[in-house]
Amino acid sequence: LIDDGISPSAEDIICGVYKRPTGNGQQTADYSWWPKATIWENRGMNFGYWTTDCEKWFQKRLGDIQCGTATPRTAKEWTNILK
Repeated sequence: LIDDGISPSAEDIICGVYKRPTGNGQQTADYSWWPKATIWENRGMNFGYWTTDCEKWFQKRLGDIQCGTATPRTAKEWTNILK
């Protein structure tokens, strides 16, 4: 059998996920440098192919990360950004 999906832990690595304490006991929150696939898809960004607008967004985000002006974001923050 061929599995075309990736595991949640592999997706976390690809998206640059950090688990940060919330201050509520042992609870943590996920912060990531890149949005996870479900957020990308749920925000209408998955057209079945990589668009020019997607590439522009990616290059801008990558540039911000390289310049040190970007920060990891929560799923809620990604959802709001990709409206």
